[in-house]
Amino acid sequence: NLDEAAFRAATVRIYGSAPGAYGAGVSPLLESGGWTARDELGASYLAASASAYGQGLDGRPDPEGFSDRVRTADALVHAQDHSEVDLLDSTDFAAHEGGFLAAANRLGAEPGVYHLDTADPETPRARTLNEEIARIVRGRAANPAWIAGMMRHGYRGGAEIARSLEGIFAFAATMPDRLDRQFDLIFDATLGDSAVDGFLRENNPAARGAMIDRLNEAVDRSLWQPRRNSTTAILRGDAE
Repeated sequence: NLDEAAFRAATVRIYGSAPGAYGAGVSPLLESGGWTARDELGASYLAASASAYGQGLDGRPDPEGFSDRVRTADALVHAQDHSEVDLLDSTDFAAHEGGFLAAANRLGAEPGVYHLDTADPETPRARTLNEEIARIVRGRAANPAWIAGMMRHGYRGGAEIARSLEGIFAFAATMPDRLDRQFDLIFDATLGDSAVDGFLRENNPAARGAMIDRLNEAVDRSLWQPRRNSTTAILRGDAE
């Protein structure tokens, strides 16, 4: 009856993709370039995640209910329960964490976002999203020791080096905070380093080309303002 339906709607706490669907609705837009403003990414997140689940609710569309949850949330805590990957290994982390921020900001809210590392359940660590991004960029993506290790793996290593840039781009597109410093660090450690750039040219030119295209897109979309004019000149020259 109506009262029961209203009660069920009021008690919904679990939202996700529609039955048979997957993802937060952000990655496909980022990968295709089919967006013009961050607000669109937030709208796609809201649309993709607004199916309600619970007793008697097997993925019922509830866009208003989900928007209310996002609008009134104080924070998002995104848990990572293993150490095999980090938040720059794919765009999925940015789709969920950054996508949530884009959605909340679209609705007029400014919640916090925390990345919770529970790989060791005895010592869980919670960091703000900005702290976690900075940590992974310096600790891995722009770390010369890690890059040198990847260079020992030829073509596959080149793909791994390039993959982190996709993650940074996705976060920059969805977050209100600028990530210029992180872009600079990754560029300087990869394409801006003659040895690493030479490795990519020889072992995985496709990955190198993808990095150049993504960095140029970041500049064109005003997601990254390189600290040196020469950086932009290098990227434009290689893209031609």
